[in-house]
Amino acid sequence: MSKIESGQVDIYNDNVDLNKFIADIDILIGTQASERNLIFNIDVDNVIEPYIIGDEVRLKQIVDNLLGNALKFTPANGTISLKIEQFEEGNILNTTFVISDTGCGMTPEFLEKIWNPFEQERRFNSQNGTGLGTTLSKVFVEKMGGTIDVKSK
Repeated sequence: MSKIESGQVDIYNDNVDLNKFIADIDILIGTQASERNLIFNIDVDNVIEPYIIGDEVRLKQIVDNLLGNALKFTPANGTISLKIEQFEEGNILNTTFVISDTGCGMTPEFLEKIWNPFEQERRFNSQNGTGLGTTLSKVFVEKMGGTIDVKSK
């Protein structure tokens, strides 16, 4: 966190093969989901271009952090989904990653501070982690010129 705050984290933009990226995520998260009796879906129906520009390592960190939270808080027989969509805006092709789950959701009070370092919702006895996943995800997304948002019910 101190490296990020002092600007010592670099973003390396390069070609990212979305097909390989998705396969890697599917192996990692799909295996964990299966072990926890969860359904894991990946939807790439709206992907126009299989190569994007970005920092693959940071992108994997972001998606892994967010899907990891979904794994933690989705009960058995639930569903976790990753949807990747692309849309043209002028001469730029934007890529959006949407992660959703059928887990317990977050309180409105927690949503107000979800991006703050070390914040964790204290409703759960089996909590683990540092409370930095969403903070780091937001920082990396913004350093790559993107935005991140959350909705919960």
